[in-house]
Amino acid sequence: MIPGESDLTYQIIASASAADGSGVAALLPMPSDARDITVSGGDLASQVKIRGGNRSLDISLVWKTRGVLDRQVMISYRMPLRPLDRTWRLQAPGGEGTRTRFIIATTPMLDYSAEGLSTPLSPQGLPATLAASLNGANCRYLEAASTAEVNATPIPVAATDDGVVNQSEWAVKIEPDGSMLATGILTIEHKSPLGFVFDTPQEMKLLSCELGGRPVSPVDLGEGRLKITLPPHDGISRLACSFTRTGTPLDPVEGTMKLSLPLTPLFIHALLWNIDLPPGYQAETHGNLTRIPSTGGAPSRITLRKNLCRDERPEIHIFYQRTDLNR
Repeated sequence: MIPGESDLTYQIIASASAADGSGVAALLPMPSDARDITVSGGDLASQVKIRGGNRSLDISLVWKTRGVLDRQVMISYRMPLRPLDRTWRLQAPGGEGTRTRFIIATTPMLDYSAEGLSTPLSPQGLPATLAASLNGANCRYLEAASTAEVNATPIPVAATDDGVVNQSEWAVKIEPDGSMLATGILTIEHKSPLGFVFDTPQEMKLLSCELGGRPVSPVDLGEGRLKITLPPHDGISRLACSFTRTGTPLDPVEGTMKLSLPLTPLFIHALLWNIDLPPGYQAETHGNLTRIPSTGGAPSRITLRKNLCRDERPEIHIFYQRTDLNR
């Protein structure tokens, strides 16, 4: 028996014996819900489905040669299985007195239990036709009558991230009157459509948002949280967004300020953040990013880096002063 997404597929070797008679005909009781039934075997002349009362189903088998009292046939059919079924009712052909050895193809994603169920076994030693249908999978067997029940419980698996941010690059420009413009470009890798959630930094407002160069409007989840659905495409999305802020003017001599970037639950491989202070200012920084030498830009530029971060808001305190104080 091989489980699928919506059915159980049965491949059966059935043997029957008679004490007397011609041996040319037999009536084989079948599960009433069996679908796509096929029967094959040596010397078989015909097979006819017979639907009786209460939806009973039989197969009438006729052979060519008389006097053969031991017969063997191959039977295949499918039985419906609902996706959330955790108890499988196994049903084989035959009536009272039928003995069945159910051989169940197993998967590591399910835990199986039933009274008398064997431990996992390799398909080695099974008849070639049955071993081939298992396609190398391990199996378990269960000795029963023509019906039996097996519990199949999903084994919990560890969840993996739906996507990662390969690169996050931000630039913040600050004016003497405290006005700010923050622009960011994020390269996001994902295997399927992804609901990318991020928030608005404190005291900032969303100015624009583009996905793959086209304007998009994020869904407002409330409390400053925004969401954009990233289509699959080739598995890489390029998101660009900008925020503005009107703040307290910079002190003409020295002062402090606190800046932060949007928080996202996705893992970020590399983050680069350039902060351009007004000309004539220099600054020291403290926060959860590392300051690195700036390449290009004005002398007042601050460049920060953070690698391999998750669920952590990039945040920095800036202690600034005029560069000409000691002149």
